[in-house]
Formats: sequence, C-alpha cells, structure tokens
Amino acid sequence: MTLGELLARAALRRPEAAAVVDGDRQLTYAELDRRAAGVAGGLARLGVGTRDRVLIALKNRLEHVVAYWALQKLGGVPSPVNFRFAAGEMKYVLDDSGARVALFEESTAAAVLEAARGTSVRLVCVGEEAPANTIAFDDLLGNPAPAPEPVAESDLSLLLYTSGTTGRPKGVPRTHKNHYAGAVAHVIQCGYAWGERTLGVMPLYHTMGIHSLTSMAAVNGCFVCQPDWSPAGALRLIARERLTALYLIPTLFHELVHAPELSRTDVASVKKLAYAGAPMLVPLTEACAKAFRPDAFVNARNKARPSSSFLAVVVIVISMPRNASILSYSISGKMICSRTPIL
Repeated sequence: MTLGELLARAALRRPEAAAVVDGDRQLTYAELDRRAAGVAGGLARLGVGTRDRVLIALKNRLEHVVAYWALQKLGGVPSPVNFRFAAGEMKYVLDDSGARVALFEESTAAAVLEAARGTSVRLVCVGEEAPANTIAFDDLLGNPAPAPEPVAESDLSLLLYTSGTTGRPKGVPRTHKNHYAGAVAHVIQCGYAWGERTLGVMPLYHTMGIHSLTSMAAVNGCFVCQPDWSPAGALRLIARERLTALYLIPTLFHELVHAPELSRTDVASVKKLAYAGAPMLVPLTEACAKAFRPDAFVNARNKARPSSSFLAVVVIVISMPRNASILSYSISGKMICSRTPIL
C-alpha cells in the first residue's frame, strides 16, 4: 500500500473522525483528504511531480501535516528538515536533496531565504504575510491535481536527513512500502486501537514524529500538534484533547512527570506510553508508570534492528485492578523476566 492510499482509506472508513488538531483548528479525515488533494494540485502547478523532492522547514503544525499527505498523494517526496538549521545547513540539504520547492514559516524564514538565494527553488510561505517573491501556502489550495503518474510501493515516499552531528546531514530514503510497514509496526507494537489520540510533539523531521503521524492514519486516530515543547503545554493538551497515547523520548517523559502542573492535571485518558531515542532508567520508568497508570508501556527504540545479537529491552506495564506491575524482558540470546510492583 502507498501512503496516499493509507490516507484515502482512512477518509473512506471514518470520514468524520478527527485527524489533526492544531490549537483551535481541526480537520476530520474527510477534510484532511480534500485539503491534501487541493494542496497536491497547487504543488503540481509549481512543477512538482512523481519522485520530486520538496523541502519542508516547518514545525509540527496543521500545514505540515497537510503538505506531507499532499505529497504522498502526488507521488512527491517530502524532505522535512530540522527547523533549527542555520542557513548553511539548510543550503546543504536544499542542494543535496535537489528540492524543487521549499516550505517555510516565520521561525525558518531567514535560513530558508538565505539558502535559496540565487537558486530556482520555488518558495512557499506558511503564515499571514508571505515575503516578496514567495507564494502563500493558502494559495496552493485549489482544484485537485490531474491524475498523477501511478505511485508504486517501491517509489520513494520520504527523505529524512540525519542531524549531522558527525559530519554533513545524510539523506535517508524510504519507500512507501518501508513507510507503511513502519506505521503498521508501530500500531501493533504499541497496541493502538481505533480512534487513539496522540501528542504530536516529536518533530516530523524525525522517525518518531513520522511514526506518530502515520500510525494515527492507520487507526483513524488524531494527531494533536504541539509545535513547541513545554511540559505544561503538553499537560494542557493531554487534559483538553483527552489524549490516549504518548510516544516521546525519555527526556520529555522526565520533564512531564516532574512538572509541577502534573498533580493538578487530569491525565487519566492516557493509556499507552512508548519511548525511543535513548534508554530509560528504572526510576523514570517507575515514575511514568505511577503518574499515568498505563495499560501498555513500550520501549520502541530497537524495533527496526533485525540483529539478534544486540541487547533489546521491552518494558510493558500491565494494569490490573490491584497490584499492577512492570514486566521487564531483556533479550540477549536468552529471555529474562523480572517483575517490579507499582505502589
């Protein structure tokens, strides 16, 4: 299955289900599908076709989600980048990806405009006022694109760039087949059910952010955007949007469970926790389990590695009426199981 088909099926299956929330803005799956088709038409008018790259320098916001799905429908290849990149890093990625179009917002405007200087890249601005010689994102909306060249599972669906901590950022290509498999694997691993609601704070230029988004489409769940991290802001969204699932790095979980606002926030809707990006020590694991009392608590950091020789740790919280406990399984040639009570 292609990613465009994943969204189309979600819109057919549950058209009125909430797909994305960004502040006071919300789109159902039917609305998201139509909006993505319209933006796909606008991108096609800018010359974007099958397998063409589009650089996306946006935070987690409604327009980023729409642009991502628009490119999946069109057969284009989103190349989301770190919105903290300086102009030099942005130019390298712009040149390396061969992007025809670049999307930016106020926070990334200076870097993108400088990086694109002297090039033929078409610039699309997300925001109220588009700078001179750029196109407003809302102007992309219009008639859906003519039927594009058929998109195959083997076609590229995404070009993610590494952080570049040991050198230049490196583009990591993913096909529709890779991408769809990742979404389904995340659903299965985390035990997601229909209509989950997740916090969309892990950046969409990272695998964790992408899995958060695509897994929601697979179960007609809702991706609730948090463009800028703060534990207080995350707790407000958990309570207001009745979020059911959190997929974060351990550092963010640490900030959440130690936030002064936690004690006065209703987090009872959260039933599934997952983390990746770094190990989680036992004290933090226990603090998360006590704060959220989840039905499932999953270490997702090693799911993509096929080797059986590395150490993998999967942590699952099993909630019971009484005497809930953490079951920890360590796999390194053999399985070891330990149980830690949650007081």
